[in-house]
Amino acid sequence: MTPSTAADTLRPCWYYILVKGCLFWGLTCSLLLAALWHYSGTYPLLEGVLAANPMAAMAGGVYGFGQWGFARHQAFKARLQFKEDDDEQH
Repeated sequence: MTPSTAADTLRPCWYYILVKGCLFWGLTCSLLLAALWHYSGTYPLLEGVLAANPMAAMAGGVYGFGQWGFARHQAFKARLQFKEDDDEQH
């Protein structure tokens, strides 16, 4: 990806929070936590997944929001670099 197209391909905030955060990261965290609870004897597997889902969804939302902020920061840095490169050519 070139610096000039970095800002054009930035996805919206909801994509990072819901898809990357809650779905990918939160679901994976929920399954891992439920597996740990299952093998330690705390919960059966299905009950462990149901118990871990709210906590994992909130943590995934925080993770997704942080990832969105980092992506915006990287796009901003790329725009500044492109602007500096463009100023040096003139």
